[in-house]
Amino acid sequence: MPFAFANDVRLHYDVHGTGEPVVLVSGAGVSGQSWLIHQGPALLESGYRVCVYDSRGHPPSDECVGGFAVEDLVADLAALLEFLDAGPARLIGHLDAAPTWCRSLP
Repeated sequence: MPFAFANDVRLHYDVHGTGEPVVLVSGAGVSGQSWLIHQGPALLESGYRVCVYDSRGHPPSDECVGGFAVEDLVADLAALLEFLDAGPARLIGHLDAAPTWCRSLP
């Protein structure tokens, strides 16, 4: 099970395929693995490199007992993109993940 360390938090991630990276950002209470049921295979067939992860507080990533803010999620996503050498990347999110990837835009 691969992990990246971002801002003192261990984040679980998976990367599949090659090509232009697409990072699929999940909302609260949803595992990054959920993307691999429908959207992931379709993106892989289209030639993309598909990156999914579980944000802080979502097992198997580290829990954050003291809580966290959207700014922490944004910083984690930026650090994960750097760790994976996946930037620039297309970002797709659902539910409350939208603030995370919208605030990641330059």
